[in-house]
Amino acid sequence: MRRVFLDANVYLSFFRFGKDDLETMEKLIRLQGENEIKIVQNDQLRREIFRNRAGVIANAMKDADKKISIKLPAFVRSHPDFKMLNSQISTSSSLLRKVLSDIDELVENSELPADKLIARITESSEDMLIDDEIMEDARRRIELGDPPGKNGSIGDAIHWECLKRIDDLQIYVVSSDSDFFSPISRKLNPYLKGDLHGYALSDVHLYETLTDFLSDCFPSFTLAIEKKKNQIIAELSQSSSFSTTHALVSELSIYDTFTFAQAERMYEILYENNQIGWIATDPDVNALYKKIEFKAVGDEAVLTQCEKLLGWDKFSLTIPF
Repeated sequence: MRRVFLDANVYLSFFRFGKDDLETMEKLIRLQGENEIKIVQNDQLRREIFRNRAGVIANAMKDADKKISIKLPAFVRSHPDFKMLNSQISTSSSLLRKVLSDIDELVENSELPADKLIARITESSEDMLIDDEIMEDARRRIELGDPPGKNGSIGDAIHWECLKRIDDLQIYVVSSDSDFFSPISRKLNPYLKGDLHGYALSDVHLYETLTDFLSDCFPSFTLAIEKKKNQIIAELSQSSSFSTTHALVSELSIYDTFTFAQAERMYEILYENNQIGWIATDPDVNALYKKIEFKAVGDEAVLTQCEKLLGWDKFSLTIPF
């Protein structure tokens, strides 16, 4: 049986998932029931999920207008079907307001599909007790500047101290948080690897996304959201105009995380396609690449040129500890 720790950013990503991906995540519960995996949690993790839930939902809903409007020139009003069109727009706007009102109620009562899924996973998860010793060791990590943890935040340090004490040979960690990764590879930070010495836990299998974990351990499971990202990145590579580039960048910008493989391909595209490279300093393009700045790995010549195109002095490749 595999013990699996999903970081808070993984659970929060459920609020961005569509129906297909949420159904895939339901299989995690089935895997627990079949003793294929055992998901581990602690109180700190559950607080992080609850604390950040509203912000994630608000960000996802920020572009949801409560009125449907179409800007048409005045002479269109003379068309014989205009009144029917206007009536249908009004009806659709009323239906949209009802839908959004219903969603607001589900959000308020924590009854979104993602809420229910997280609750079911939590019910069947294994709890990691946070005792005084763990808190003391976590605070010491922060004071000494040892990973994981950044900007004085103790959460990741608590998680790590809990994970170290798991009475098992290995654990599977899924997190997009850079603190767990080596600054020079996609593997566990060497400092954390050495930190396991003397504990029963001897190995940590680290994954950036649930897709990576599921593909490696349960190949039959796939997530539509990762397929969609890869599709947009592929379209970006073929962009033949600035307007198309901006449109595709807008589509990619709704995602907060990208895998190392996706980031590497995006830098190659920036290097290869002038329709991206020539507008790399535009705010939207630059902001998108800022999301993957610490994942700037690959061909040195490609990355050097990307720095120039983006107008950056150098990449911030060092993961903040």
